[in-house]
Amino acid sequence: MKTEFPRLGKKFGHYSCHALRRVWESFSNFAPEKLLQRKKMKYKRKFTDEEIQDLIVWMERNLENLPQSLQFNKATFIPDLKDTVVKYIDLVHQHKDDPAFNGQIFQLFVMRDLLIKQGLKE
Repeated sequence: MKTEFPRLGKKFGHYSCHALRRVWESFSNFAPEKLLQRKKMKYKRKFTDEEIQDLIVWMERNLENLPQSLQFNKATFIPDLKDTVVKYIDLVHQHKDDPAFNGQIFQLFVMRDLLIKQGLKE
């Protein structure tokens, strides 16, 4: 069933502000900031060099002990975790100062936390 939104004018096909606001409010529940608030995780827009270095050292030290795969979250499964971590470490070395790659750096932090939670020793 197709949903029709109320229009302001037939000639121009503009949607009313109220209809667009209702649509935006329904999708804004899925904004990354709100999803992270529900999980009580902190997303940082900028990581310090010390944090990144500690993360890389931990990942490299435990690279051989990583499991074959990892269920990252309900929707994300990583089938070859070692290869993924190696590629992410390379990405971090090349782009750690570029804010466009902070999502990938954050994913490495989350992977580390998940692995520690699963019993991989620090």
